[in-house]
Amino acid sequence: MDNVPGRPDQPGIQPRGVGEILQAGFELYRRHWQELMTIAAGVVVPVTLVQYFLMHQLAAKAEIVNRNGQLTLQVSNGFFRRLAFTAVVALLSALLYQVLTGALTRAIAGDFVGTSFSLEDNYRFALSKLGPILIVSILAGLAVAAGFILFVIPGIWIAVRLSVTGPSLIIENQQGTKALARSWNLVRGFWWQVFAVFFVAVLLSGIVSAVLALPFGRNWFLRSIGAMIGSIVTLPFTTSVLVLVYLDLRTRKEQLDVGRLKAELDATGI
Repeated sequence: MDNVPGRPDQPGIQPRGVGEILQAGFELYRRHWQELMTIAAGVVVPVTLVQYFLMHQLAAKAEIVNRNGQLTLQVSNGFFRRLAFTAVVALLSALLYQVLTGALTRAIAGDFVGTSFSLEDNYRFALSKLGPILIVSILAGLAVAAGFILFVIPGIWIAVRLSVTGPSLIIENQQGTKALARSWNLVRGFWWQVFAVFFVAVLLSGIVSAVLALPFGRNWFLRSIGAMIGSIVTLPFTTSVLVLVYLDLRTRKEQLDVGRLKAELDATGI
């Protein structure tokens, strides 16, 4: 097991089974929960508040009326303009969440080589990759969408094959179709293992988010706050698992060690 000198609790880089990856994700989260949740809050809080405000304004422009026993949606002036603006904001929010994943990936990868960064450093680095992140997100999204248009199963299969595209971009500086091809090749031969890890991680995150949302009742604003807290709590864990899966695949296929990882991170500016 390769460990950084002076860090006996360091997770190290080694092949792991499904349960071991999840356990390592919990351990990493337990050690750095405050830092990782702060990074997550930097995007989740403003995005949630803006989305709530826009949806509230949109709802104010529409109402459901009963006409002769039939429910009809009645909209006032400006509804469609606000709807279009809300759609644009939703797309920008999705991009910001990809930037958030990049910032979390940088922080988590740095932990494996014994390096820590400030909140500003992580976001500055992720924002410097905004162009490549946008391109890769669009390409991966189109590929997965095409799979779901054909049938659901091909969409899931493609999504898993492209699941480590983000870490490939952030850690190795793979861009565009190269990042997609990198993920595609890394997952080859390990599809079921990768699927199992993500299935359990997403399931656990969903349960935690649902439990956290329970105290907030049915009030629209309070439910938004509950969802926001759920995202802040769970996103660091799912991203930790994502990075661990990526490192596990590279360890199995390329005998990746800490020294090589550190060299790659240094080369990308981490």
